[in-house]
Amino acid sequence: MSKEQKKSVLFVCLGNICRSPLAEAVFRHQIKERGVEHLFRVESRGTGGWHVGGPAHPVTCQTAEGFGIDMSTHQARQVSQQDLREFELVVAMDADNYSNLVRMGAVEGEQLVYLRAWDEQAGADISVPDPYFGGADGFVVVHKMIERSCSNLLDALLG
Repeated sequence: MSKEQKKSVLFVCLGNICRSPLAEAVFRHQIKERGVEHLFRVESRGTGGWHVGGPAHPVTCQTAEGFGIDMSTHQARQVSQQDLREFELVVAMDADNYSNLVRMGAVEGEQLVYLRAWDEQAGADISVPDPYFGGADGFVVVHKMIERSCSNLLDALLG
């Protein structure tokens, strides 16, 4: 990737209050730490519209804060056809999100990928589980999973 290009990355989950905003925040944190934030446009969305305009889940924010990441300004948004035209890379958190994005017209493999495709600990299941159903510990597990995946994704994008 040349220094003149901005790579656009969109993280997508179901409601845009747990996984995808966390992935956005973690990825932003990592690109800032590496001094390459000028090379990326990074956002997140949800396939559903229930939480549009609302904040990230409180436990997601608390967990992220424990890792030095601020998510206090997040406002949930729903993915649109326009997003699929604008973002080069659309990163799904699970199979349902992936299927919904395919139905919307995202290009599999070329544009649309799973986040855990970059997680060496993923095994056969490359979905990021919804931490909402795993209690407080589930949020920490998902944070670490997203952190690993984002770091490896960033390595791949930087070449």
